[in-house]
Amino acid sequence: MAHQRDTDHPDQLDLVSETALAAQTGISRSTLGYLRRTQGLPHVRVSARVIRYRASEVCAWLAARHHGAVPGDAPTEDAS
Repeated sequence: MAHQRDTDHPDQLDLVSETALAAQTGISRSTLGYLRRTQGLPHVRVSARVIRYRASEVCAWLAARHHGAVPGDAPTEDAS
């Protein structure tokens, strides 16, 4: 029997592994673990040894902690 996605809650199954999240964000797996354990990085514990993340929740969590310019961002010019 094929698994059918719940369209009322589309993000319920949008879980990614720590390896996939590290690749998407450029944050190492060890740093993700540190942020999860000490800073409250949102995650889903599937079992005792399996942790998954919702990329949308992690992006929102990171955005809430953004301070200042990101290296490589062009400074904005003052219009005055």
